Amino acid sequence: MSNHKYDSDGFQIVASKKSFKNKSTKVPRQSSDFLKSKSFNIDIEKSYKKIISAVDVLKDCQFSKDLIKSV
Repeated sequence: MSNHKYDSDGFQIVASKKSFKNKSTKVPRQSSDFLKSKSFNIDIEKSYKKIISAVDVLKDCQFSKDLIKSV
């Protein structure tokens, strides 16, 4: 472990983090043909049923009941 330096007030002196902020850590953007391709089909009726089912589950969960009581 390194020996930490402390200020006269008792706070630890830390090194500048500027060198870490300037590093490029972003992933390069790649072209996506997902929206352009016609190889996927969305079943609207099945999606609608799944959304309604999820809403019903959320209405019946304990978290939403507690949330309604607190409001």
